[in-house]
Amino acid sequence: MDLLKLNIVSYESSKNIDFLSLNDIKIIIKYDNYTIDIPVIKNKNKIIYNNEFIFRYKKHTPLSIIVLDSNNILGDVELHKEVIFKLYDRRYINSALKYYYEIIYNNEDIILLNNYFNKFLINAKSSKIEKIKNIINK
Repeated sequence: MDLLKLNIVSYESSKNIDFLSLNDIKIIIKYDNYTIDIPVIKNKNKIIYNNEFIFRYKKHTPLSIIVLDSNNILGDVELHKEVIFKLYDRRYINSALKYYYEIIYNNEDIILLNNYFNKFLINAKSSKIEKIKNIINK
């Protein structure tokens, strides 16, 4: 199974939407059928988040990251939006929203299964050898 690993590193807002305080930042990640709402971080215009998310990767599926100011009289106001229509194998984005993603291809399922089977076979053979030795030594 191929996976998409996304790490939201930080966000720095150049806009202050709240009238009486700093922004209350909320981040929403949308990918395929997934929607992740990161809890609101209150009264910050600069956050260091550094959290990782893992999704099942599907080709030709856009990734959206939306940063909102919430908890104000206007409702949720969009501060920043990233929509990536073509995902590359690995990319680091260094803008107001810093994040990186990586597609982890798992073409080695057959090799992994073969390795586990070989280990099982070796263990089975060694236990049979031990049984044969015990029978011979009796």
